Amino acid sequence: MNKCLLLFFVCFISLSGEAQTGERDRQAADEALKGWWPISMKDHDQRIAWWREARFGMFIHWGVYSRAGGEWRGHKVEGYAEHLMRKEKITRKEYLELAHGFNPTKFNAEQWVLDAKKAGMRYMIITSKHHDGFAMYDSKVSDFNVVRQTVWKKDPMAALSAACKKYGIKFGFYYSHAFDWEHPLAPGNDWEYSNPGGDKGLYGGIRWYDLHPELLARARHYVDEKAIPQIKELIQKYHPDIFWFDTPGKLPFSENLRILQAIREVDLHVVVNGRLARADTSFGDYKNTADRPAEFYPVTGDWEAIPTTNESYGYHKYDSSHKPSGFFIQLLAKAASRGGNLLMNIGPKGDGTFDGRDLRILRGIGKWMDVNGESIYSTTAGPLPLQNWGVSTLKGDKLYLHVFDWPADGRLYVGGLKGAADKVYMLSDPVRSLSATAVDGKDLVIDIPRQAPDTVNTVIVVALKKGWQTDTVSYIAPNIPLTRLLAFDAGQHGKGFGFGDGKAGRFYVEGWSNKDQALSWNFRTAAAASFNITIKYRAGEGFGGTYEWVLDGFQGESRIDTGGKDMGVLTADLGAVSLSAGVHELRIRPVDIPGRQLMRLLEVDLQRSWRRGGVSVSAVMADAEQQTRLMLQEIAAMGGPGAAGAGPAPDSPFSPRTLENGRLKLVASRDWTSGFFPGQLWMLYQYTGKEEWKKEAQTFTARMEKEKFNATTHDMGFKIYCSYGTGYRLTKDEAYKQVIIQSAKTLATRFNPRIGCIRSWDHHRNLWGFPVIIDNMMNLELLFEATKLTGDSSFYKIAVTHANTTMKNHYRNDYSSFHVVDYDTITGKVVKKMTWQGYSDSSAWARGQAWGLYAYTMCYRETNDPRYLQQAERIASFLLSRLPADKIPYWDLNAPNFPDEPRDASAAAVMASALYELSGYSFMGNMYKQTADLILESLTNGYRSAVGANRGFILLHSTGSKPSNSEVDVPLNYADYYYLEALLRSK
Repeated sequence: MNKCLLLFFVCFISLSGEAQTGERDRQAADEALKGWWPISMKDHDQRIAWWREARFGMFIHWGVYSRAGGEWRGHKVEGYAEHLMRKEKITRKEYLELAHGFNPTKFNAEQWVLDAKKAGMRYMIITSKHHDGFAMYDSKVSDFNVVRQTVWKKDPMAALSAACKKYGIKFGFYYSHAFDWEHPLAPGNDWEYSNPGGDKGLYGGIRWYDLHPELLARARHYVDEKAIPQIKELIQKYHPDIFWFDTPGKLPFSENLRILQAIREVDLHVVVNGRLARADTSFGDYKNTADRPAEFYPVTGDWEAIPTTNESYGYHKYDSSHKPSGFFIQLLAKAASRGGNLLMNIGPKGDGTFDGRDLRILRGIGKWMDVNGESIYSTTAGPLPLQNWGVSTLKGDKLYLHVFDWPADGRLYVGGLKGAADKVYMLSDPVRSLSATAVDGKDLVIDIPRQAPDTVNTVIVVALKKGWQTDTVSYIAPNIPLTRLLAFDAGQHGKGFGFGDGKAGRFYVEGWSNKDQALSWNFRTAAAASFNITIKYRAGEGFGGTYEWVLDGFQGESRIDTGGKDMGVLTADLGAVSLSAGVHELRIRPVDIPGRQLMRLLEVDLQRSWRRGGVSVSAVMADAEQQTRLMLQEIAAMGGPGAAGAGPAPDSPFSPRTLENGRLKLVASRDWTSGFFPGQLWMLYQYTGKEEWKKEAQTFTARMEKEKFNATTHDMGFKIYCSYGTGYRLTKDEAYKQVIIQSAKTLATRFNPRIGCIRSWDHHRNLWGFPVIIDNMMNLELLFEATKLTGDSSFYKIAVTHANTTMKNHYRNDYSSFHVVDYDTITGKVVKKMTWQGYSDSSAWARGQAWGLYAYTMCYRETNDPRYLQQAERIASFLLSRLPADKIPYWDLNAPNFPDEPRDASAAAVMASALYELSGYSFMGNMYKQTADLILESLTNGYRSAVGANRGFILLHSTGSKPSNSEVDVPLNYADYYYLEALLRSK
C-alpha cells in the first residue's frame, strides 16, 4: 500500500470513528436532556445549597500507595505518589503484596474530622477507590479492598462517615470511574493488560474509543461489572452528601453520562461534581477548575478548585514543597470572591496520621478562619471591581474587604463603591469602628491602622446602607506599589484565545495566533501617577514575534525571541508612563507572528514609580560616596591604607568597624566585620562604575587575603564573600576566584558531620562543647559559590546539611530563632539552647532573626528547595508582625522596656535587603517589597548620618551586643553594607 493510500485509509477510519462516536454521544445527550436529566435538576438548588454555603472543604487521597509514600524498591518515585502503580508498572499481584502490609493502626476518624473542622472546613471528600482500583471500604462487589486484602481489616469509610455526621461535616467520596489499573477490562493498565487509555497510547491514544469503537464493549463490561455497582454500593451503605469524579476522558461521554444516570436513579439528593459528564451542557451540579491553582480563570456559575498542600495528592515522603498557610488563606479568599469553593487536599501517611507539615498548614488556616470565617461562609462573589490591595466577598448588606497588601499610610481606598456605609470595622475587632469617607460619590476611603493586624489577610467589614451600587472598572488605589493586571482578567478581542490551567506559572492566556487578536485592560486611577510597566510571559518552540502596547498617549513595540525551549516565566520591561486621574485602557496586539503563537501572557505589572518620603537611590548613593571619601581620609589619618609612606603592616587594623567615644575604630582582617568595608567599596563601584571605587575596593580587599587560611573562625563568609565574593562577581578576577575556593575549603574543616553543622565559636569552652549561632547561616553563601566555581558538590552538601540542621534545632514553633544551640560532639544531640547577644534565652534577638531571614532566602536562591522559601516566609511573618511603626526593630523583639530600648538599624538593613530578594520568589512578594520600602524610608530619613559627620559612617543607631554593653546606639560597618545592598536591590 503506497503512503498516500495509507494516509487516506487512516484518515477515513479516524473520521468514521469520530462520526460514530459523535452520533453515539449526541444520542446519549439528547436522551438525557429529554428524559431523566431535567427531572434530576428540579431540586438542584436545594441539593447544592449546603455546598454553596460551605465554601471550604477537605479532599483526602489515601490508599495503599500511602504506605509506599513515593518510594518503590528503595528508590524515589517522582510526581504524584498516588500514581505509584502506573509509574512503576506494578502488577496486580505485586500491588496486593503492598496492600497486605497496609496497617494504619494510628488512624483515628474523629481526629481527621476534627482537624478539618478546626481548619474551618465544612465538607470532606475521600478516595473510596482511586485509579489503582483498590477499594478503601468493605466492598462486596470486588475483593480488591481494604477489609479483604490488608492485615488491618477495617472499614475507614464507615468510621469517617459516622464522625462527619457527629461533628456536622458533610461527607462524600471520590470514585475513580474511568481509570482502574487492577481490572483487566478497564482503561489505563497497558503494562499488564495492554488496555487503552494508558501511557503507551495504545489503540490511538487518548481518544481510543473514536478509532476503535469495537473495544467499547470491554469497557462497558467493566462499568457494568464494577464501577456502577460500587458507586451504588457506596450510596446505599454510607448515604454520602457528595460524589466526586475525575479523568472522564478515559471513557467516551456516553459512558460517563450512563454512570451519572445510574446515580440519579438511586439518589436525587447526592451532589455530583462536574468532571463526570461534561460536554456543551454541564451535566453535573457544579464545575471544577484546574488542580493546584495559583490564580483562577473566569468561570460562571458554581465552581470548585482543588489545591494541595504540596505537589502530590497522596502522601509523598520526599515532597517537601508545602506552601505556607498564608497561600491557602489568600487562595480561599480569592475563590470566594469569584463565587467558588476551595477543596484543599491532604495526603495522610500510611500509618493513618496526617503529616506534621499538613497539620501546621491546617492550624494556620484554622486560626485565621476562627476570626474571619464569616467573610467566607455563605458569601457570594464580591461586587466590587478588581482592586489592587486584595479581593472582596459579600453576604447580604455586609461587604468584606480582604486586604492582602496593607497600605502603609493608613488609608484604604475602596474604588467603585457608590453609597454610604452604616459602619466600618475590622472583623478581628468588631467593637471599634473605623472612619470612612465617601469620595466623589463613587469611592470610599477608610482610615486604618498603619500596622496590619494580619499580614496575610486582614478583613474589613463595610455594613452597607440600602441603595448601594458598584462600578465595573478595575481600580488602582494610589498608595499600593504594585498592580497586577492578570491575563485571566483581560478583555479578549478576536477568537481563538484559551486559558492556561491556573497553576503557578501557568495562569496565562494562549492561542495568540493572528494579528486580529488583542488583549486589553480598563482601569481607573484616582490621582495622577507614574508607572513602570513590565510583562510576564512564557514562550518556547513555535512562539515569537513582535507586539505593540498602547496606553493613552504612550505606546511601544517589543519582540518575543525564543531559543526553542520553554525557559519558564520570562519578564520584559515595556517602559514608563505618566497617567492623569481617570479611566485608561491598556491594549496589547500583535504586529507580526511568524510562528504558531506570539506568547503565553501571564500578567502585566504596573509598578508605581514614586520617591517614598523623599528617598531617592541616586541621591542616597551620592551621599554615600561623600561619606566614604571622608571615611577613607579618616583611615589614612590613622595610618591605614592610603597613608603616606610604606602603609600599614599586614596585621594592623585597616577596616572601619564603629565609633568608640567619637573616634573611629579600625580592625584587622581577623575581626569578623573586616570584610564589610571592602564590600561597601565594591558596591559603590557597582552603582557608579567609577574607577575610583574599584581601585579602593581592590586595595582593601587585598588586605583580607590572609584570612583564606584562618581555620579558627566560622565568619569566613562575612569576611571573604562580602569582599572577594562581591569583587569576583563584578570583575571575574581569577585570583579572587582562588581566594574564594581556598576560603571555602578552610571553612569546611569546621564542619562536624555527626552534628551536621559548622562550628561557630572556639571561645568560652567552659560554657559549651560545639556552639552554633544563627549568624553562621550567612557563611553558607561562600560554600554555594565554591560549588559553582569548582563543581565540587561537597561544599554544597555541607551548606545544605548545616541549613537543615539549623532549621530543625534553632527555630521555635513561632519561627523565631534561638541565638546559640550547643551540641554534644559525641552523640550529635542538642545539649542546650540559649542566647549570647539577646535579652534572654527565650527571646528573639533582632539581628539573629534578620540573619535567618536573609540566609534562608539565599538558600532558596541557591538550591531552589521550597523548604527554604517556606522557612524564609515564616520567619518574615514572625518578624513583620513584631516591628514598630517605623519598621526599625528594637535590639531584641522581647526586650522589656519598649519604647525606651535601643533600636538596631543593622538588623533593619539586613531585613530590607532580604525582603527585596524574597519579594522576587514569594507569592507574598508585594507585601515584602512594600515593607522593605518602608524600612529604607525610615533608615534614610531617621537613621542616616548627616554628610560630613560621624567619621564617614552612613547609618547611625545600631546595636552590637547590649548584654555586654558593647556597641550600643552606634554606627556599625555591617549596617552600612546591608543598607547599600538593600538600596541596590530596591532598583
